Amino acid sequence: MEERIIKTVTWSEAKELLTTLAVEKLGRLHKKPANFCEFIVSYPTVSRKRMTDFLNTVVLDEKLEDVTSIATTAEDSCLFSAETATAIEIMLRHLNTLNTGGKLKSLWGFLDDDKKAVIHFVNKGGWYAEAYFSSPEDFSVVHLMTSSRGEKFFIPVTFVTDLSKLATKVSLHGGVCLHDYLPRIKGDFLSRGGKRHKNAASNERHKRRFRDAGDTL
Repeated sequence: MEERIIKTVTWSEAKELLTTLAVEKLGRLHKKPANFCEFIVSYPTVSRKRMTDFLNTVVLDEKLEDVTSIATTAEDSCLFSAETATAIEIMLRHLNTLNTGGKLKSLWGFLDDDKKAVIHFVNKGGWYAEAYFSSPEDFSVVHLMTSSRGEKFFIPVTFVTDLSKLATKVSLHGGVCLHDYLPRIKGDFLSRGGKRHKNAASNERHKRRFRDAGDTL
């Protein structure tokens, strides 16, 4: 996997700054967004490149706390196993397919067969992924990434306590899972029971981190 520079910020910390500057740079918001996914959807005519430039200008130039480690731990805890690929790596693999002219079976999919995360691929003059992860509490982050070749891209993420409505959308579009595991890997994890314990601990850590964040969605 190609090396990347990544910064991740929470919606609760960035929303006031983002929404204020967005009105100046991107146009008026017709509906108050509740998370990063809704914020980006609020500008349907803004291209992926323009949105990428805007997010990078605001997030990278401002002194907002980087929560990459916390967010990626929470995301990976929703996987059956993160040993073969992390949540971000799985999403980037499918984004690369779309952005190089390939096609997917569906633009809605479960991250893997544990069905604890839903991914939706969106085209705004270039593809990006919006991600929804099952979580003990609601909050939202955005990953801003720069590849070793200088390519910039973003992934908005929303953590939700109830994934059922989003899971229904995946089921209506074929119930596709984006990542499969070899039978040996599944057997190893089920036999030693490590994955369930590891995920529970990860969920508790990120729950403690965001408990006092206020309006975190």
